[in-house]
Amino acid sequence: MAAKSRPPEVEQVSPFCDRTTDSGGKDWYLCRYRPCGFGVAAETIDPVAAVKVHYRITHIAINHHI
Repeated sequence: MAAKSRPPEVEQVSPFCDRTTDSGGKDWYLCRYRPCGFGVAAETIDPVAAVKVHYRITHIAINHHI
């Protein structure tokens, strides 16, 4: 059985997203709704806002909480 690598550091940066770094050293902002998997690269223009829009449209609206 292969040893599992240490999970990447994850920092909560807003109620909607976490910031993490992948194995290649690239930073990403990931949707906090698990197990969604949506993420945008840190160099995206205002990645926090991008994930917030995704979160509101994909998760809150679907669950009729708006």
